[in-house]
Amino acid sequence: MIGLLLNRLYQSYKSTVFIIFFLGIIGLMFAILDVSNVIVIGFSFSLTIIMTILPLVFLQSDYETGWNIYTMILPLEKKLIKKSKYVFSLIYLLLGLVMNFVFILLILMLKGNVFFDYGWSDILTLYTMCLSLALQLISFYFIVVHISNVKNIGVTLTILISCISSIVFIILSISILNILNFSSEIGRMVVLIESTFLIILSYEISKKRA
Repeated sequence: MIGLLLNRLYQSYKSTVFIIFFLGIIGLMFAILDVSNVIVIGFSFSLTIIMTILPLVFLQSDYETGWNIYTMILPLEKKLIKKSKYVFSLIYLLLGLVMNFVFILLILMLKGNVFFDYGWSDILTLYTMCLSLALQLISFYFIVVHISNVKNIGVTLTILISCISSIVFIILSISILNILNFSSEIGRMVVLIESTFLIILSYEISKKRA
């Protein structure tokens, strides 16, 4: 599995460095310029989501080049091949969270808490929502891949369906929590647990179909 993972990282690192540099320039501009709260929060979400979608786009090459078919004849357990894809996606998710943290830290250093009325409570909520949405996006992507033929519906449509599903799911979760009058602390925990359970469920489905 490590060999597959390293191969994927090697093939994608040039594009990844370019994307990081590009997002870094934009983030620095937003941190320096006088921008609104909506732009700061929106860009913070975008950092994590873009870095989460990026590996899913890279995985498209498996279907375009026929690599997913070729791996079927390799002396590797199918579960390890599936696992390498999940780990690959989670590495980029982690990278997105780190970039998000650096951006928020830069905002705090240059402008203080002007964008976060409740200080670290707001930041923790934002961070939890970014992580939860990213986990759900990965989960729904692989669920759609497992129950459909990506080659027929296309990877772009698969990612779009995954994005819509994750957004709808997290909005419904937040709406239900608000109706039940849960506190923000409990709400963050519930949404994160839901997202963690969903990606575990996605992986279990993947293993059974391997």
